[in-house]
Amino acid sequence: MNTRNFIRHIYIAVILSGICITSCDSDDAISADSLYYNIELSSDYLIPSKGIDPTSYGNGKKVIIRANGHWTIEPVGDDTGWMKIYPMEGDDDGWLRLYADENTRASERTAEYMISVNGIPQEETLTITQAPAQPFLNISTSALTFKRIGGELSVIVDTNVDWEYNIDGEDASRFVATSSDMASLTVKAIGVNETGADISAALILRGTGDNSSVNRVISLTQLYATFFDDFSWLKSEAGVLGWKIATGKKEVRIDQWSAEEKGHGWTSLSTWLYSRTGFIKFGKGGYGGDVASPYISEISGSADVTISWNALGYVTAKNVHDDIDYYFVGILGPGNITGTSSNGTSGATFIYKDSDGESVMLNAVRFELGAGAWFDPVNDPTGTEVWTSATSLFSINVEGFTSESRVVFVTGTGSVDNAYQNSNSKNSRLFVDNFKIVEN
Repeated sequence: MNTRNFIRHIYIAVILSGICITSCDSDDAISADSLYYNIELSSDYLIPSKGIDPTSYGNGKKVIIRANGHWTIEPVGDDTGWMKIYPMEGDDDGWLRLYADENTRASERTAEYMISVNGIPQEETLTITQAPAQPFLNISTSALTFKRIGGELSVIVDTNVDWEYNIDGEDASRFVATSSDMASLTVKAIGVNETGADISAALILRGTGDNSSVNRVISLTQLYATFFDDFSWLKSEAGVLGWKIATGKKEVRIDQWSAEEKGHGWTSLSTWLYSRTGFIKFGKGGYGGDVASPYISEISGSADVTISWNALGYVTAKNVHDDIDYYFVGILGPGNITGTSSNGTSGATFIYKDSDGESVMLNAVRFELGAGAWFDPVNDPTGTEVWTSATSLFSINVEGFTSESRVVFVTGTGSVDNAYQNSNSKNSRLFVDNFKIVEN
């Protein structure tokens, strides 16, 4: 071997060895004060409220980490379960990927992590913030109506904010509201209404703190009425909305109601009468239907009365109205209709069956369903506000009404003799609630 080349090779090897020794000595000599890490977070890395799907690695938000040693990331506290970081340890510079569950609350949340480099915890922790969801406060009804004798009713609350409530109005002291959780509210009307008029107040629900602008108002009314039925005793898995039945559920026809439900006295010759939570529906696809009110034992002797109710037409989830926009109301038994609300026209008749099964001709009023008397999935997706619309309220005046009288509702072009089958398979489904009788 050439002596000069041999010496040169030895010289290079010594230099490389020296570099290695110097480097190793330098690593070993890094003091705790010299360790560092930096994660390049900015406002752009604020986690959105919808979260970041962790089921796909590529979805993760990429963040650069810089360090001069072996680093580990450990959560601080127990409130970081919604946040996921990968990897949780590494060496020197690298990439992190961030994932997060959806934040359904209307307040931002943070996850804090301790960073250690070469086993030494760093003074500055890592804090990741997730944006809040849009606040909402939904209620199952915008009005509660109590019978003259008082009683207790409930409201379901669906919200992502903390909330509080109070009762306001001149008659506020006649009502009491309580809540044992954040998902419901119970309201009680105290005592019998002997004032000679309806008693009213307002129940106000509002968000707290930064969400105080989110609020809902529920009107409270205790009637001075002889009879009132808001069907609060009627429950159904079919859902509250007129145009939507819960997935996998069916409406319950009256012949399949419980004995307790049938005991409230409502009947139907066609049996095309179905339960919903807090109101009734009669008619089905291609058929009209009928329903007769209970006998009103609270009526003593013969009375002149005003009978009122709310009624709504059927609408599909795509906002398509049923074909027929009218229905009929008559009196079975004693009583003559002497007047009607402006949405009704006197002079109609229809055939019905009396308690002995005999056909009888009833004088009736034909009522038209105006523009505001239909469910509206676009503007009122919870199906609660529409019941308070003035156009959903109907009434008749009856002379000589007794405890043997009944109010009969009929919808569609068919008759009792053909089970109310409509011509040309047209639809004429109707919903009824808040049936009330007041003696004049």
